[in-house]
Amino acid sequence: MSVTTELGGGIWQIALVGTDDLSYTTGYLILEDKKVLLETGASSSNPVIHQAFSEVGLKAADLDAIIVTHAHLDHSGGAGLLMKQCPQAILLAHPKAAPHLSNSSKLEAAARNLYGEAFDSLFAPIEDVDPTRLQSMQDGESFELSPQRKLTFHFAEGHALHHFVVFDSQTGSLFTGDAAGMSYPILKEHYNVDLVLPATTPSQYDPKALEAFLARLLELRPQQICFTHYGTHPNPEWVVKELKGWLPLFAKKAIKQYKQHPRLEALKKFLLDAILDELQLRGVPRDNEALNKLIIDTDLNAQGIIAYVKRLEKAKHHRSKRLTN
Repeated sequence: MSVTTELGGGIWQIALVGTDDLSYTTGYLILEDKKVLLETGASSSNPVIHQAFSEVGLKAADLDAIIVTHAHLDHSGGAGLLMKQCPQAILLAHPKAAPHLSNSSKLEAAARNLYGEAFDSLFAPIEDVDPTRLQSMQDGESFELSPQRKLTFHFAEGHALHHFVVFDSQTGSLFTGDAAGMSYPILKEHYNVDLVLPATTPSQYDPKALEAFLARLLELRPQQICFTHYGTHPNPEWVVKELKGWLPLFAKKAIKQYKQHPRLEALKKFLLDAILDELQLRGVPRDNEALNKLIIDTDLNAQGIIAYVKRLEKAKHHRSKRLTN
């Protein structure tokens, strides 16, 4: 079974499968004068990446660069292992992500706390990247694929402080990681319904920063959005409108709900009911297997919203303490 889909313009989409929970992860190969892989997924996706290389006629030794949009392990967990197998490649990362890629101990500890006993089956092994092969990309900096084509990096907070998006000058493709949310093409396939939701997973979700990023996204003039979760969307204007439509739920109503009922299960139910109500209006029945991934994501999104509320409360406590001292 093929794992690649040709998108045109020398871009190949890779279905980075490996475990059920991470099966909705997309990597992208860009084949130009320089050969680039964008997103590695977890280490469990490593065999799939090598299959993708074979399908497009590429050898691991031919790869010039690997890019990860941010340091979360479902995007970058396989980077260290793959870098050892691609001797000519450099790893391009956000300046705040790079330290976590060369020393993954803190990131691994946080992920183990979040995923518990499922961590090893999802993410192990995690290999550190040789810091001499790591290159931090600054906001607005570019990487040349050919004299006529470049990838430009733009910082994109809201999901994580160590996140950037990547713009392809030739095709207008914008590779957004989690910064422009998560897409659910399975609903499009089964019910002809588009859905894109904010990605508010722990632990640096910031709704104000997300809103600010969405206000800038269309200024880049993208022709298509290339999600990591999952696939592509040909209408960036619709994606931005869709995400802005969900922000009141994820940025205000959910926070109010948690403050009134500070329990994870209550917040998960509140979010899921609101999303399913809207989907039902769009023609998606509430009880169907296509919603399984959405249910998993809602659990993680609720945890991220709680982390945001607790971070605000902690900052408020510190400010109050300083004023009284």
